[in-house]
Amino acid sequence: MDSEEQKKLFEAKKFGNYLRSLRKGKDMTLKQLSEATELTIGYLSNIENGRRGIPSPEILKKLADPLGVSYGELMFYAGYLNNESGISELSAEEKEGIEFQVLYLTSGEVLRGEEATNYLRSQGVVFKSEEEAEEAGKRADELELLNILNKSITLFGHSLTKDDRKRIEEMLELMFPQYAPKG
Repeated sequence: MDSEEQKKLFEAKKFGNYLRSLRKGKDMTLKQLSEATELTIGYLSNIENGRRGIPSPEILKKLADPLGVSYGELMFYAGYLNNESGISELSAEEKEGIEFQVLYLTSGEVLRGEEATNYLRSQGVVFKSEEEAEEAGKRADELELLNILNKSITLFGHSLTKDDRKRIEEMLELMFPQYAPKG
């Protein structure tokens, strides 16, 4: 077996494990998935065990809804969407519904699709318009000096107390009265 065949086998097994984890995550048996997709149990088992190779986009489309993931997510994990040329080679029908978002939170929770996008938007990471994103980028480039004083900081190797940081803030207001908040 040459290295290209080994790579394809590895990718098929990796995708099969991913597919199995999706199915088990939905508490589905192979029989239930077979009934939902009209694919045989043997065929699905072979995919999950990496003996069948990567399924076609048409098969992935059948699997998406029953497994509770987007067609685009399956296309991505199957390796069809890992570069621009891969996307451009898809038919219009295959491109339909390929946009997706998967977010793995540190808590172990996995958010998908619109739920992931809404979470990112609530954290100020996803913007509704290009203008909003540009404005956020400009603000991110600015460093508000007083925000630094809210953090644990050191001076010449010594940690500054909250009172020390408050005195620095007061000195800055005295040095730059034109910028100090009014009132």
